[in-house]
Amino acid sequence: MADHATVASHGAGTLPVATVAPQPPAGIAGPGDGTAQGSAQLVLIRPARAKRRRFTITRVPRLARRAVGPIAAVALWQLVCSERVFTSFEVASPAAVFDAGRQMASQGVLASNLLISLQRVAEGLVLGVGAGVFLAVLCGLFWVGEDLIDPVIQAFRAVPILGLVPLVIIWFGVGETPKVFLIALGCLFPIYLNTYAAIRNVDNKLVEAGRTFGLNRLGLIFQVILPGALPGFLVGLRFALVASWIIDVVAEEINAQSGLGYLINQHTLLQALCARHRPAVLLVTHDVQEAVLLADRAVVLTEGKITLDVPVGLPRPRDPAEPAFQELRTRLLVELGVDEPRLAAAAAKARAT
Repeated sequence: MADHATVASHGAGTLPVATVAPQPPAGIAGPGDGTAQGSAQLVLIRPARAKRRRFTITRVPRLARRAVGPIAAVALWQLVCSERVFTSFEVASPAAVFDAGRQMASQGVLASNLLISLQRVAEGLVLGVGAGVFLAVLCGLFWVGEDLIDPVIQAFRAVPILGLVPLVIIWFGVGETPKVFLIALGCLFPIYLNTYAAIRNVDNKLVEAGRTFGLNRLGLIFQVILPGALPGFLVGLRFALVASWIIDVVAEEINAQSGLGYLINQHTLLQALCARHRPAVLLVTHDVQEAVLLADRAVVLTEGKITLDVPVGLPRPRDPAEPAFQELRTRLLVELGVDEPRLAAAAAKARAT
């Protein structure tokens, strides 16, 4: 009997099906001999798969992909500086920044000031993180803290921290305490806000599961709530690290004798002097007579800004008894707002005592 083929549906596609007539056993008559026709056997024939052209794609590591953005930003920065869109005094190029950092590192200035700033940041960060976590736990777990303390913290959060610099100097003076206090205050708010929100948003199902396993209130706090709030705390810590360095640099620029902010302030001041005059030896003194006696120019600085620039055009060697010397000295004292008769009287009184 001749074979015949049909097509059967299989899933989303179709497969050809071959129908094969069964062969009768020996000694048994076939269909042509008057016996009943046996049931047909279905044999599935899987077609050969079409060969697809595969493209090999090299997967770039995630770290390399994330590095593309900063590298492109630095390249754009260098391009803008090379095209002289800004002057070197307004925006320094990355090459100039790298060269200045290399010179400071070779002189040992960068490492010492960096360690001082790092110490201030670490002290402020420890105090700010500790206070922020304590207040977040107090307000997140107890309604008394939430009702009494949280509104006060939210109100103080709206006050700009750098605007408190004059008040902090009045409170703590000009030492290390105001800088550490400002850094701690800047770290407290992001830690408090993120940790407080994370504590309040802990899944209630986790709390119910802890109670089911027999945990008391203290066990729920340390084994369920605080571990569940850890992601929010880490987010706040990330913001606190950034805020601590920004506040540290600004505080050191205002009033400090060391640190990264002090270096930035001094470098900006020297750049302003070199932009006005040729590079020269800088003599810092509080004596007007010494400035007139030794300097070629008398530059008066008030709060880091040049408020007076007077050329000293006297021939050398200079004699303090000469009229021109006394005239220039008196002019500088007048510009500085110093009452010379009163100053002379005070000096005579000091010599008499």
